[in-house]
Amino acid sequence: MNIFTVNDRVVTTGFAYYEKNVPMGEKGTIVKIRHRYSGTPNAYNQYKVAFDKTEYKTDLDNLDNLYDKSHIELTN
Repeated sequence: MNIFTVNDRVVTTGFAYYEKNVPMGEKGTIVKIRHRYSGTPNAYNQYKVAFDKTEYKTDLDNLDNLYDKSHIELTN
């Protein structure tokens, strides 16, 4: 049940799961989807965002910049 897909352009409307380094209103691209608790009633996705500003750059495989569906919105 993906709300977003890889390569969607998004803007932050809240903070990431594990840190608050990126302010609200920053634009980026979804580069990875982390599926949590698949096959259970508690299943959900975390969306890894690569931001346009290089100051928010992070490694693709770490837990920085992972967002809940309610903390990002589609943008151009």
